[in-house]
Amino acid sequence: VDLRWQNPLEFPALLCDDLSQTYKERFLYLTADQYFLPVFIHNPKYAATLRTWLGEDYFGTLARFLLRPKTFILREAAAFYRENLEGRSSVGIQLRTATMKGHDMAGLVAGFDSFAWKRWVPAFWKCAYFASPKAAGTGYFIA
Repeated sequence: VDLRWQNPLEFPALLCDDLSQTYKERFLYLTADQYFLPVFIHNPKYAATLRTWLGEDYFGTLARFLLRPKTFILREAAAFYRENLEGRSSVGIQLRTATMKGHDMAGLVAGFDSFAWKRWVPAFWKCAYFASPKAAGTGYFIA
């Protein structure tokens, strides 16, 4: 099942259908460049089961299971937190760009400036300050 951005035709089936009726294969192999679990969570046929399995924090549950960092990374992250962030209010802004993903190729061919996001950094800082007004000791960072 191709769930990439340029192929939105599969999403109605994922949102509404009994997938065992829509797809006759016993196993579905998904290709995706977008996070699609919320689509399954909203499908009435599967919502209750998935919420029972994963709880309301379905991304966190899966991430903790699938994305376990190595022990040395956990130690380094904990040390960094203790030294730089513990006891301080921190606001992090994640810059998301779709540069060079398949669904942007048409835009790149049409002349889209793939590095335009670099000019948006001041706007990200404004959002950070708006989300949490600067207080004494508050640290702001862009990830």
